[in-house]
Amino acid sequence: MINFFFFSKNACNQRFSISKTNIAALSSKKNCWPITHKYIGQGDFKLYEATFELIKAWDPALEDTNYDKFSPSTNPNFYQVKDVYRKWCLNEAGDYSVAPYNQGNAFDFSKIFESRSFVSHHRRFWPTLTTDTQKRSLGYFLQVSFDNGQTWRQYLYAFNNLLDECGVWLSSDQLDVETWTAALNGQLRLRITASVVSDERLSCEVADGPLNSTIPVVEHIIILPRQFKYRKVSGASIFAGLSDESLSTPDEIDDSYALIEFLRQNAAVTSETIETINVRTAYLAFNYQIGDRVISSPESRDLFGYRADNRSIGWIDHIQIDFKNQCVNLKIIRKRKS
Repeated sequence: MINFFFFSKNACNQRFSISKTNIAALSSKKNCWPITHKYIGQGDFKLYEATFELIKAWDPALEDTNYDKFSPSTNPNFYQVKDVYRKWCLNEAGDYSVAPYNQGNAFDFSKIFESRSFVSHHRRFWPTLTTDTQKRSLGYFLQVSFDNGQTWRQYLYAFNNLLDECGVWLSSDQLDVETWTAALNGQLRLRITASVVSDERLSCEVADGPLNSTIPVVEHIIILPRQFKYRKVSGASIFAGLSDESLSTPDEIDDSYALIEFLRQNAAVTSETIETINVRTAYLAFNYQIGDRVISSPESRDLFGYRADNRSIGWIDHIQIDFKNQCVNLKIIRKRKS
């Protein structure tokens, strides 16, 4: 930070005085040439809909044929077996790959996410992108098979969507007879059509100069998750490409093109910036406006153009009034004349 005061020919052999200037402090950052600015734009994390077959998420040693044992209304110690026949998960973090579950490797999202750039960690299910005729999401579309996956039907009883992992918990007071019988016969299977957030953001890059040269490259990362989205119904969804009168257009979106255009506009504006100057006034003032030209005196000399060249102009880009410190903070941009 540089503290300074206006210079005057009549000020020779006189002390600088804060009363003779309205500027208390100034800092400046210049853009050097030649240099390439690379803008990396990132939107929200990509969201994919798919159909996921779930695995048994309970200790098989706790299984039993006593129907009343697995109902909270008939078993005072239900908490000890609450997950048996009821908890079904995706095993995305590998929690159920080891004993006593032994349900195989952690779920592989590579085909759904269209990339192997993901980490095995806990996630959760989100509602489907597929919508009904009212353009409302189908929610969590849970299906059950009583013949080991040969045929499927929608599960019409109560269940809870788990929030700390991808999975469901069948929450009926007592399991229906068909579900109970299929479970005892080892024929019960569940799958769910829902959405999952990936580990990759919607991302685009734009540069205002050469990248593979001796010119230095400065990277600028711009993250705008609320403005740019990516949602897709993957080919792994049972609703992908399905023509059904009971369904409407899925809630898909790809803001890649919009993000690229945003970066291009940002690069075009920023590339013209020669200098960014932060100024703090010595007292409160309310007569500044965004867009005001910056001059050095009532004679209207262009102070910042005078300091560097006659091909640039400076104006106020941002104003912050600081009542606590009784000052005004100004951001001044100096750019090439168009």
